[in-house]
Amino acid sequence: MKRILSVVLAASMLTGLLAGCSSGQKPAASTEGTGTVASAEESTTAAEKAESTAASADAKQDSAEKVLHWNVGAEPEALDPMLMGTTGMQVVNNTFEGLMRTYEGKLTPGIAEKYEISDDGLHYTFHLRDSKWSDGKDLVAGDFIYSWLRMIDPEMKLSYGKQFFYIKNAEKYYNGECAAEEVGFRAVDDKTIEVELVAPTPFFLALTAFNIYYPVREDVVDPEGAWSRNPETYVCNGPFKLSGWELNQKAVLEKNENYWNADSVKLDKIEVSFMVDESSVMTAYRAGEVDLFKGVPTQEVAKLQAEDPEFHALPMLGMLYYIYNVEREPFNDVRVRKALNMAMDREALVTNVTKSGEIAGTGNVTHNMLLSDGREFRDAAGSYYFDSVKVDEAKALLAEAGYPNGEGFPEVVLTYNATDVNKRVAEAAQQMWKENLNIDIKLESLENKVAAEKRTNHDFDMIRYGFSADYPDPMTYLSVWVSGAKGNYGQYSNEEFDKCIDDSIHTTGADRDKALLRAEEILMEDAVICPLYEVVDTCMIRSDVVGWDKTGFSGWFFGYTDITD
Repeated sequence: MKRILSVVLAASMLTGLLAGCSSGQKPAASTEGTGTVASAEESTTAAEKAESTAASADAKQDSAEKVLHWNVGAEPEALDPMLMGTTGMQVVNNTFEGLMRTYEGKLTPGIAEKYEISDDGLHYTFHLRDSKWSDGKDLVAGDFIYSWLRMIDPEMKLSYGKQFFYIKNAEKYYNGECAAEEVGFRAVDDKTIEVELVAPTPFFLALTAFNIYYPVREDVVDPEGAWSRNPETYVCNGPFKLSGWELNQKAVLEKNENYWNADSVKLDKIEVSFMVDESSVMTAYRAGEVDLFKGVPTQEVAKLQAEDPEFHALPMLGMLYYIYNVEREPFNDVRVRKALNMAMDREALVTNVTKSGEIAGTGNVTHNMLLSDGREFRDAAGSYYFDSVKVDEAKALLAEAGYPNGEGFPEVVLTYNATDVNKRVAEAAQQMWKENLNIDIKLESLENKVAAEKRTNHDFDMIRYGFSADYPDPMTYLSVWVSGAKGNYGQYSNEEFDKCIDDSIHTTGADRDKALLRAEEILMEDAVICPLYEVVDTCMIRSDVVGWDKTGFSGWFFGYTDITD
């Protein structure tokens, strides 16, 4: 027997996990969770809620074009849902859509109009609504199948392909051990997709809202990814489409009239600017040239938080940390890595440097990630050796590694992408390590693209990195560190860790919880990263911009946004 579920109501499992989501409601001047999270009892769709919001705001109805000016920071290298970075994902969240979508803290209908789940939790059947691509062609189930096979293509070896391993034989296909036809998903017809899982996976529905599960169309995709930077070839299926791209300047998104829910899209256009310098963006905001951005200059946060209702501190499900290259001296010695970790005062960082309500990092997994029994993963795991500064222990470890009182410590470089807050955090870390360990760390500030290249090529000693959750499960953080994973920039490898991750894919309940907790324990004892803090996005959003949504997963969404003045 199968149970047919409403796609709106069935996502109530996410409600508690996404308490930090915002949906355009004006929060109090606080760094606590902001905005409104929909309860499980609410049965209205996202579109209906958006229409209600717009009506209550008494928006102006005139013939003027409604244009949102949005600064995203660094220019995306591509807008391919499978092949882009964090900034690109923000844009792609508005140009593409998967089977489901996260909106106002819960899963809402995307391309899947309804779905069925077998009683054993292993079989999903998705029924697609009538929808089209931005060029007017019908979107069909086969488009999803092509895209998903692309993600696990054994020739491409995409790191995020591992997020399909919950599906039967997806891992085998990824490793070149079976044919595509043996993977546990298929198009029954143009409107129906069947999926078979390896084991019951409570967050699988949430995964289908993540960008790697979006459809792309085979006839427009090219191997180099040029299609995703060209308005002429950028065929998409979300509320907006790409209509222009000026290198190092901006991209232009226009309303997609072929979107299945186009009647609910209020904006005519989004101009996406690529300004990186926080002070310059703030100046542009005050001049009326930008309507919405994240990354408020730290020196302005306290005053804005107290006085300006357009300031928002939005919690993210994300951790900022430094990655050690474990293949380079002296970081090939775990004692060195642990010594630096123990000498870091994380509470001082968030209190005296970042000052925006960040939470001191105590592990790899953030808060608001739950185990199968409802416990917070972070509470169950504890803080390892990050609960306080341990200078004496750190010095002893450094001496054991051959650097008594820091003597003879080689020159190493901490690389970070150039922003004001990254600079100040790096300088604070540099000072702590000098004062507590008597070692000198050189700092290197690079433009975002250059830093990303060094990270991808493993061309660094230590490098700043931030990782945001892709779905509501601890695995989203831990799977990054599997041996050989493309996102494993520190070149870490541990057989026991890999086994724990594999066990967590193929088990459920308490056994899975045990595997996940053990995986993080191994990672932290091996000191692969230096956790800094859980991230908060400081944002400025004009009061006349309503109906926006920002979650800890997919980021900004403007499909139901309106401008009232």
